[in-house]
Amino acid sequence: MRRRQFLKVLGSSAVIASPVLSGCDSGSDSADPYRVWREAGTGETPVVRALAWALLAPNPHNRQPWQVALHGPRSATLYADPSRKLPATDPFERQITIGLGAFVELMRLAAAADGEQLQVDWFPDGSDASHLDARPVAMLSLAPGGVADPLFTAAAARRTTRGTYTETPVEAGALEDVIAAVGEIAGLRWGNTVDADSVVSLNALAVRAFEREIDTDAAYLESAELMRIGEREIAENPDGIALRGAFFEWMRRLRLISHAGLRDLDGSARQTGRDLAKELYSGRGHVWLVSAGNSREDQVRAGAAYLRLNLAATQAGLAMQPLSQALQEYPEMAGEYAEARTAFDAGEAETVQMWARVGYAEAASAAPRWPLASRVLPA
Repeated sequence: MRRRQFLKVLGSSAVIASPVLSGCDSGSDSADPYRVWREAGTGETPVVRALAWALLAPNPHNRQPWQVALHGPRSATLYADPSRKLPATDPFERQITIGLGAFVELMRLAAAADGEQLQVDWFPDGSDASHLDARPVAMLSLAPGGVADPLFTAAAARRTTRGTYTETPVEAGALEDVIAAVGEIAGLRWGNTVDADSVVSLNALAVRAFEREIDTDAAYLESAELMRIGEREIAENPDGIALRGAFFEWMRRLRLISHAGLRDLDGSARQTGRDLAKELYSGRGHVWLVSAGNSREDQVRAGAAYLRLNLAATQAGLAMQPLSQALQEYPEMAGEYAEARTAFDAGEAETVQMWARVGYAEAASAAPRWPLASRVLPA
């Protein structure tokens, strides 16, 4: 496989994740997995319009773990889809919860731009720290009176950018301005650096953690199982890791790439991933987010904060990629997990919820998405 394209594929294992667009009428949306990007914000009611934007939120492995029950024109209940979990790399579903927090924050921003205020009652029936169960994640209700947030103007252009970043340095002031644009969120604190020595050290940790994930059989296979080869597979299952474009179409037709090959623990795809982890050395700055605790509420707040950070970075012309590997809580990652906590000066009760590299890069493609109708539970 071409080196840069394969990195963009395997890089999608980051938290809030993936390489590569209405209302609530499903129609033939599944034949065009990018349609929701073009039609974001359309719909008959305020809640549908806001949810149509929320679909574009970043989320781990592009699993899109949200399900909603609609209750009229201005209210809905959010649930975690039990079929979208990542047991190998996200055993406590912390990253899935962060993705749900990003979903609700983007819904809030979209609603405000539509003149609506979003009120959120998180985990109204309680929650379990070990896993997300069938209880509601949030009760969502709209009321007139929203005021548009300037960050929302970047929602359609927001991307996760993988691959090699350019050598252009990131100015410390630019990164500080991006963080300032996020605003204060209770219980969370940001850290960042563009210092050359610190960036080199953190790039190296990111590479080691990426290699550790690839070298851990269960973690590697979790990603391999979610790879969609070519446009037909992406259209049929517009989530997971999209292997998109003419290169992969020809590889598939010539039988040079297959699901069996991707799952082969001794195969060339896995080895290529190990080699291509080195592209993470191209980060030009780093930003991280630490919470005072690790409750489900802390996690959804971290998701909201990261979504806002990604929007602010987009407005500033900065590329951004979450580096979730070292923050994952499975046993094989324990060494890198400890290193990250030390690097980010996390106290005993604190949790490093997000870590991302920043820099400058070519514009990234939109990730495929399921249409809203597929995420709405039957009445």
